[in-house]
Amino acid sequence: RAFPVAVFRIEDLGVVRHPAVKRDVSSPRHGVRGVDEQVEQGLFDLSGIDLDGADILATKPILAPDHWPTGLPGFTRAHRPSLAYRLGLVGQGRFDAMLTFRPTWEWDVAAGAIIVEEAAGRCSDRMGRLLQFNNATPQLDGLIASGPGLHDKLLKALGRVPQARA
Repeated sequence: RAFPVAVFRIEDLGVVRHPAVKRDVSSPRHGVRGVDEQVEQGLFDLSGIDLDGADILATKPILAPDHWPTGLPGFTRAHRPSLAYRLGLVGQGRFDAMLTFRPTWEWDVAAGAIIVEEAAGRCSDRMGRLLQFNNATPQLDGLIASGPGLHDKLLKALGRVPQARA
């Protein structure tokens, strides 16, 4: 079984450890073990991709037609059991996006969100709002993470209006 752990988020550093497969995923701007090699290999490439044909990490309920007002896009769905690890895989460019529409505990996604953002990706809640941490109730309203171009395409396909970024 896989039990990845979101190790920490301190300032702009995130690390997700997956002890079952002896793998760490880290923020690309920092010299954390393994990251320099990953950057050199081009794994942190979240360049624009079309929604049809994208490889997306999500659970089966994401495919429900009521989520997709214009019809389910032609993406390929895969699953990994940890939200933090899913985010790390998106940050590495191994998957194009990850989605969860369920309420999400901040501590489960904070380290992974910084990994995606450090890789020039974008994270929002399921409505497209910027993630805000340290809330009185430490939950987010789902999570969407991907490269910037795909993020806007996901939000539009979900019937949401992408927010302008500063």
